[in-house]
Amino acid sequence: MSLDIPQVRPTVISDATRTRLDEFRRFRHVVRSIYAYRLETSRVLELANQVQECHQEFELEIRQFLESIHKEPL
Repeated sequence: MSLDIPQVRPTVISDATRTRLDEFRRFRHVVRSIYAYRLETSRVLELANQVQECHQEFELEIRQFLESIHKEPL
């Protein structure tokens, strides 16, 4: 979604948003791979504090993408 694919679609999300989402993806992988008692509390709290802002950025970029493709001539 962060790559521009010429003649198919422009980027959907920025590299910064992709990087932030990757942090959540990595965390999800850890949670699924190990038992919860081995999780680092500080890392859980760090990600929890970032969720709302990351979600807002993602939602804004998706809306901008949708607006841009609706403006393009068919």
